Amino acid sequence: MSGRQLNRLRQQLAQQEPEPATDPPSSEEEEEEDSGPSNPFALLQDSDESEAEREASSQEEASDDDAAMTSAVGAPPTKLAPALPPPKQPSKRQQAREEEDIDKVLAELGIDQSTTPAHNSTSAPSPDGSQAPTRPTAAPAKPLLAVNMRVLKASDELKRMFGAAAVREDAEDAGAAYAGASRRIRRLAARGLLRTQKLKPGVLIDPGEHWPPFDGGFTMEARGPTASQTFSYVYSAGYQAVQELYKRCQASHDPNAVAALLHTAPYHLDALLTMYDLNRAMGENAAADEMLHRCLYALEMAWHPSFSPATGNSHVDYSEGNLPLFLALSQYAQCLSRRGLHRSALEVSKLLLGLNSEDPTGARFSIDYYALRAGQHRLVLGLAAQGGAGGSMALFPNFAFSSALARRALGAGGEADDALLRAVATFPTAVTALVARAEGRGGRTPAWAQTLGRPFFAQAASDSATLDHLVEVFVERQHLLWKPPAVLEWLHGQCERAATSDAPLPDGLSRGDWAAAREAAYPPCAVSAYRGVLRAADFSDAVARLPPEEVHGLGLGAGNGGLEDLDLADVEAELAGAARAGGGGPAPIPGEELAEGGTLRALLRSFLPWLNAGEQPDYEGAEEEERE
Repeated sequence: MSGRQLNRLRQQLAQQEPEPATDPPSSEEEEEEDSGPSNPFALLQDSDESEAEREASSQEEASDDDAAMTSAVGAPPTKLAPALPPPKQPSKRQQAREEEDIDKVLAELGIDQSTTPAHNSTSAPSPDGSQAPTRPTAAPAKPLLAVNMRVLKASDELKRMFGAAAVREDAEDAGAAYAGASRRIRRLAARGLLRTQKLKPGVLIDPGEHWPPFDGGFTMEARGPTASQTFSYVYSAGYQAVQELYKRCQASHDPNAVAALLHTAPYHLDALLTMYDLNRAMGENAAADEMLHRCLYALEMAWHPSFSPATGNSHVDYSEGNLPLFLALSQYAQCLSRRGLHRSALEVSKLLLGLNSEDPTGARFSIDYYALRAGQHRLVLGLAAQGGAGGSMALFPNFAFSSALARRALGAGGEADDALLRAVATFPTAVTALVARAEGRGGRTPAWAQTLGRPFFAQAASDSATLDHLVEVFVERQHLLWKPPAVLEWLHGQCERAATSDAPLPDGLSRGDWAAAREAAYPPCAVSAYRGVLRAADFSDAVARLPPEEVHGLGLGAGNGGLEDLDLADVEAELAGAARAGGGGPAPIPGEELAEGGTLRALLRSFLPWLNAGEQPDYEGAEEEERE
């Protein structure tokens, strides 16, 4: 019942039973009136309609008359007035919507609810000295690195961009769906005669219809308390045997040996990553995506039940056993960005940063780019203010310039100008490299030549190889954001302001102060701290192509590697032995287990003694027989 209806009923009751103004009813009398028997049908009436109100009032008058008559003959005491129904409580959904609106307003005003007294205390003193209840303590804010699972999968973002029909047609492409399969498999799939087994869908990857079932070989274990568990992958003895064989195949520099290994061990992580790199370099994008997706699917199927990427609190050590997870996620984020799926790439980068705060793969040097391309500008500002394990992210060249772009996109023109001015004053060498990369769109104009020729930029130099390395990564990753003429003109204005004006910066610090902060963060060094970890080419949307004729020229497939050439038959024989150990495929079922399974199974075993139960069929042999 609304407040208007409640006031209307109170007025009606006041007219029916007027009371002197000099003697207001006490609280005890009010409780007695409310505790009287009420008309149960009065609560069911809709007071918004006039007819219902008249019926309710007439029923109340009739009940009062009946009460007077029955009291005269000694009947039980009657009610004085129907009890008012309690005010209608808002639903939980309405309360959540109102709280969300309040949170948005507070966020726009820049008020942190976690620091207000109402959120930090559970009670406040009243005027009489007692403790009066106040607003309960608010729940902790959602971490910045918490993954939005609804936009993590690439197929979901594709559906939002192009519709479900387009995604379905792309999934039905036979060439892409069965890339890497044998000719017999592709021929059966084209005829619609291939039986497929529905695999369990993953959070990151939807498995292909022709993928074999995940055969295990490794699992994930958890260590430590529940609130701060550390997860790591554990590999079986059979998988370790396959790993040793993979090292031999890798040392032979023969991709055919690695392909033969994947034929028997379809979910070997290192082999999948190797074939992904090779197929991508040769321009086989469909086959490359197949390898990377299968690797991620296998890693996800082995996740611990307590492993929750959505919270951003699942820690994974950067060790040799966990290395495939970090490499696959890093490659996957870059692959999504090349396809234009920047929101999914952003969520994958958040997952990668949440796994290990030390950021062994350099996700912090690209997450701001994905956030800007996805329209998540406030996330850039939040990450820059939050900092990281290596110090404040605002001292990285990419975040210094990305924060200015984020403020400009949010409409904070003055703050954006000041942020860009600080970035230019702190990293003048980054401006020189960025403008040089923008050649053809203002990079060679006389205005830029005059600005970059001023002493502030001409004499700018860095003695830190680490800073030079990060500037190179920043320019390679984000130069596309600064190529639009309007953005480049804005950058030129702030560069001219930094080079010609001697006035202090808006924050009261001078250019020398920011230069001192840069030197403190990046001391002189001859070798970059990120050497061997970050490559500028890994942050580029352009992929270096390796022509097929050069593959043979480099010795791939020729067995050049200082070792004896591996015989593919020997490789397959060793893989079969590893599969029986439980590492490369489903292990064969022992005869004792078959005997225990029942009489019918034992009878079939006696009819087919040469058949090894649990072993995958030999499609290649069937294909040879079909040719004959």
